Amino acid sequence: MKFNWATVTGVNPLRITLDGDTEPLPFAPDSLIDPLTLVVADRLRVELSGNRLAVLGRMRGAAVSDAQLPERLRNRGPDISGLNLNNYLFNGWYRGKNVTNAPTTDWFYFEVMAHIFDLWEHQRATPLTSSGTIFQRWRLNGVWSSWQKLAVVGQDGTPFAQAAGSSSAETIPAYDNVRVTVTLPVGRFSVAPIVTLSLRGDDIRSLSVSSLSETASSFIVQISSQASSDKFSIGASWNATQMTSGSAAG
Repeated sequence: MKFNWATVTGVNPLRITLDGDTEPLPFAPDSLIDPLTLVVADRLRVELSGNRLAVLGRMRGAAVSDAQLPERLRNRGPDISGLNLNNYLFNGWYRGKNVTNAPTTDWFYFEVMAHIFDLWEHQRATPLTSSGTIFQRWRLNGVWSSWQKLAVVGQDGTPFAQAAGSSSAETIPAYDNVRVTVTLPVGRFSVAPIVTLSLRGDDIRSLSVSSLSETASSFIVQISSQASSDKFSIGASWNATQMTSGSAAG
């Protein structure tokens, strides 16, 4: 949904020119105000939604009432409980529970944003209460993606972001340490995550492992040896966790 300003350039039939265009549109737009009350040079507020354009009001004119708007754009979105979310492709907001193709059967607020109607869409499902997970999905060239978790709102125990992997194997000099920099997935974390480590490889009884210099994009694995001989093929498995959008702990 996109809003714009336009100027009346003709009446009977109504013709308007959008701001930034040099020619009037070649059709009469839908209008929530009586077109017969308009005159050339009137300034209009218009809405572009999918392949539809509508005149919402005239500058300094009467405000558009809630009842004049489509139900999906009113102050309170329509209740679509028990219906199929796949069928709601126009820009707007909705609400409901037991909605087919919703993330769960719980109550949600649903938001629909269209790029190209029926082909490229985005839907977001926000739980009615303050505890729960926000979900989002896309319609990509007519095919719906699976739901993805956007954020954890409450204390449901689900991490906001996670990553795991293994550092490369290293040779540990006697009574020394080695350090390996691990690069985290780009954009995965918004703060430095909590890193947990475990050693893997040959005899690890005389070794210790720790993480250093943690940031949202990388950290350092340090493996230290207290042995009197070299240790070979030693590495560390790691897990990085961020519990909420603003904190690693939660």
